[in-house]
Amino acid sequence: MAVELSYLNRLRGIEVFKTTDAQVAESGLECIRAKGSSDNVTKWNPRLRNVVDAAQAYREGIWAKKKRPYPICVPSIDIFL
Repeated sequence: MAVELSYLNRLRGIEVFKTTDAQVAESGLECIRAKGSSDNVTKWNPRLRNVVDAAQAYREGIWAKKKRPYPICVPSIDIFL
């Protein structure tokens, strides 16, 4: 999932793993860049929507399995654990 998200959004590895739920917008996925590059928004397409949904579902599965509390504040929740 992480590799496909990186490919679809032209992101570096660290940028993928720092992606949070706060970056999921109506218009698309907001990509916050590292190393001084300009931030941008990648518009939704079926493939991108499927990857983001799958990553969020996988994260929810991990939390349900471990039965641990998770952050309530949406901006602080990483998509990838």
